[in-house]
Amino acid sequence: KCVLCSDENPEGTPDPTCAKACPVRALEFGPIASLREAHPEGAAAIGELTDETGPAVVFALHRDADKGGTLRNPQEVGHEA
Repeated sequence: KCVLCSDENPEGTPDPTCAKACPVRALEFGPIASLREAHPEGAAAIGELTDETGPAVVFALHRDADKGGTLRNPQEVGHEA
């Protein structure tokens, strides 16, 4: 669970532990405008979140993911909660 930590790097900018520790660099942290500029395919991959909640996140599908319009983990199909 994210506790919104914002450890700072030597330059004084936020550098959360989760982003630093991710071995495949799947997490990035920074101003949302910068992230959207760096990853224009991200938000478009599954659609924009509405601004009503003030989202500050960009999602991108894995390059090999099914582009059929749904997000699904094949290992969870048929899993009973």
